[in-house]
Amino acid sequence: MIRAALVIALVAAGGCKKKEKAEVADGFNEVFRELTELCDEMCECQSSACANAVFAKLQPAIESGERRAPNRTAAQSKGYLRVAEQLATCMTRAMSPPPPPPSTPVPTKPPGPGPLPEEPTAPVTVEKLIANARRWARTTDERLDVVDVEVFYIDDTLVLDPDNGRVTIELGPAPVGPTDDPKRRTGAPVKAPSTAPLQCAEVSWTPSGHWKYEQRSRCLVAERPLPRCTVAEIWKRALAKGAPADALAVLVLRETGRRAWLFKITDEPRNVSFLQSFPDDCEVVVEAR
Repeated sequence: MIRAALVIALVAAGGCKKKEKAEVADGFNEVFRELTELCDEMCECQSSACANAVFAKLQPAIESGERRAPNRTAAQSKGYLRVAEQLATCMTRAMSPPPPPPSTPVPTKPPGPGPLPEEPTAPVTVEKLIANARRWARTTDERLDVVDVEVFYIDDTLVLDPDNGRVTIELGPAPVGPTDDPKRRTGAPVKAPSTAPLQCAEVSWTPSGHWKYEQRSRCLVAERPLPRCTVAEIWKRALAKGAPADALAVLVLRETGRRAWLFKITDEPRNVSFLQSFPDDCEVVVEAR
């Protein structure tokens, strides 16, 4: 699910410090240096644990940078964007380890490509898609739950762009804990949790093609509940921070030590670069179909 998660326009791979040499004022110079250091740190990561640790530092860095350098020139914004894109590319690389060699035993049958999640009722919302994906996953393996959510090209009215819009949901094992079957009689032995191999997956929904399934070679543990905040709430926070209301945004939420939504609007020809991080700290919402 990580691929293209934070990137709208890819730049050539390489060291972060070589991406941009824009002239910067004193305040922006310090902000730019801190982002570059985070980028270099991310590009050295070789594991998802390392990438998550660096990602957790990103939100306070963005907030601090906004306070110290609120006004930026076109050259400064371009330089900042390029480093942010390289950071995202390195995060993708670290979070997507190579598949196991052919000799590795294949897990049990994955949940696809049989029946896919139920199509959402109109009007389509990201929350309905997440709820349908979660219900579908639990019918295939009750241990599965939502791990990551990526929303591509959605506007402030919560409508996905018909040509480029997409919602991708990664599914992984929920934390193992005591469970109680409501049908079990009091005093009867508790059923042991399943020990069968678990196959994780990702499903994507587009306005034109609807649901698609992809098997995942990795399994990230799902923390319940995810997400807590709706896309509407994250857009509301972004607008309060100055996000352009008539634009298309990319939103990413994944399991980290400090769970947060990454909100991004990028349009280089129009010199638009908006990047914010918001904590996933809302009251739990009720799932809808």
